This record gives sequence, C-alpha cells and structure tokens, in this order.
Amino acid sequence: MAGRPAAPTVIANPNNVVAMNVRNEIYNFASLLPEIATPTLCLQWLASRRLIKNWYQCPTCQQLASFTVHNGSLDGRRWVCQRCNMWKPVREGSFFAHSHLALKQVIILVYCWAYDMPQMQMEHEAEVGSRTTTVDWCNFMREECQVWLANDSEVVGRMDDQGDAIVVEIDESKYFHRKYHCGQWHDGHWVFGGIERLSGGHCKRYRPQGRTGPESIRT
Repeated sequence: MAGRPAAPTVIANPNNVVAMNVRNEIYNFASLLPEIATPTLCLQWLASRRLIKNWYQCPTCQQLASFTVHNGSLDGRRWVCQRCNMWKPVREGSFFAHSHLALKQVIILVYCWAYDMPQMQMEHEAEVGSRTTTVDWCNFMREECQVWLANDSEVVGRMDDQGDAIVVEIDESKYFHRKYHCGQWHDGHWVFGGIERLSGGHCKRYRPQGRTGPESIRT
C-alpha cells in the first residue's frame, strides 16, 4: 500500500553544496532578493553555502534526520528523527541559531552591513521594526569579523615562486569619535593594513610587533 513519501534528509542538492564557490560570488539587491524570496529558498541558499547544516545526524541512533514541514517553527521546517522522537531547528549550530528574525531579514542585514549602509537604511531594507535589533546585529557582525581576523591572521611579505622578496605596502589610521569637538575625549585605536604588491588586491592581515590595535583588511 502506497503511503506518504519519505521526507528528504537534505535541504539542498549535495552536488551544489560541494561545487559552490562563495568567494567568487558578487551580489546586488536585484540578484539576491529572488534567491531568498521565500523561507524555503532562504534555507536552500544558506545550506548550499554551508551557512546552515544541509543534513542532521541524530546523536542517539546516528541516522539522518528528516527535513520536515513544521508550521509552528520560525522557518517552517525542522529536523526530525522519527525513531528517537527527536527534533532540532534547522538553525541548530549556525550563525542564525539564537535569532528571532526571519532568515531573509538576517541575510539582508548582513548584505547591508557589508556595504556599509547606514543603520536606518538597514532597518528599512530588512523591514526590522526595532533600532535596538539593528544595532545588536551590527555589533554581532563586527564581533564575528574580529574573531575571524584573530584566528586567520597571517604573515605578509615573503619570497615569491622565483625567490624574490615580495614588496608589502602598509598604511595606518587612528580611529576615534568626538562629534563637533564636544564630549569626553577617548584615546582611540590605531588600525594597520598591509597588502602585497601584485596580489590582485587580495588583502592580507597582520599585527605589527610592538603595536596594539586590531588587524585591518583595508586596502
């Protein structure tokens, strides 16, 4: 007797996940919005870029959980193991895990932040009804960048394939904030950036010895 078809155990085609080259993607609103127009498309877009899990293995029975419809969840889907009566949200263990915003809103906020849009415009484009929420997300994304820079710093300036020394161009800026020369003075932060010549604009991060302040990826 034919029954209900089994629920899928993946969100996006695994071949797409492996082949996706995120670093070479270039988006504007016109190309981004159609790809994240619905909650299902958002999930597929994120899973194919490995920003959420494309599959979930039940920690008890080690079987792949089913990707099932659940109208009571924020994203309309969840992972379910029928054998163990276990369920997990699709955001489990991801950057989006503790957010109560729709995935589409978060993606738009990240896009706007990456293009250095004013917070008022970010709030408008993502249809976020709270300035506090927008500020919190900006802080969160800044912290994620700081963690990435701290974990992925690398030495710049070495020998090329022909054995010649690579020239490194550096720059520094001091950032501080005091509007209209009023208010309390704060010392500010020195930010340093370095780029290898002939690197095609690919920026390296470094922390100069004897200096303090965050690394920079500014060119």
